[in-house]
Amino acid sequence: MEDKHSQPHAIMVPIPLQGHLLPHTHLAMKLASNGFTITFVNTQHIHHQITKSQPNDTEDQDDIFATARKSGLDIRYKTVSDGFPLAFNRFQNHNQAVEGLLYVFPTHVDELVGNLVQSDPSVA
Repeated sequence: MEDKHSQPHAIMVPIPLQGHLLPHTHLAMKLASNGFTITFVNTQHIHHQITKSQPNDTEDQDDIFATARKSGLDIRYKTVSDGFPLAFNRFQNHNQAVEGLLYVFPTHVDELVGNLVQSDPSVA
């Protein structure tokens, strides 16, 4: 088996808007199928929306890539805040939500990436 440290490692952060998540999940699966290690970063809000839509009996509802990982793909799943609480209505407060995506969300992503680089040499 190939050394995990010699595999390319991609951190994927889709824009948390409708229409961006699904293509990114497909790309993550494709890259992982070709030997990449993937760290997929989702917002807590989008993650919450996904898990709400899943049946409660789904054992893997907290990780959208659990099934892919069981098949041998190296896809890690992380969530970060978009700067707002889950109850914040992003649709009614569109301008404020966009401001958060532009100015707050990147800070949370930077912090996560910094932590990944420190804790996992394959990321650097």
